[in-house]
Amino acid sequence: MPSRRLVPMLAWEPSSGAVEASALARAIAKRDDAPPVLLVTGYAMLNEGDAADVPRLAKPFRESDLLAAVAALVA
Repeated sequence: MPSRRLVPMLAWEPSSGAVEASALARAIAKRDDAPPVLLVTGYAMLNEGDAADVPRLAKPFRESDLLAAVAALVA
């Protein structure tokens, strides 16, 4: 069995509308203990402009896609 470790991170679905993706990503990045951020979205409009530099995972995705995205964030 592969070794496991707990890693703080934020996986967020930005379509909630409560906060813009770029505003949330900027607020988190300002923290000294900022966790990695992964935007999980099916909205093409978030692929450009709004937080374009934030890693994202497009819906629909497979479990292997999620595992790869998380591995890339914590590498």
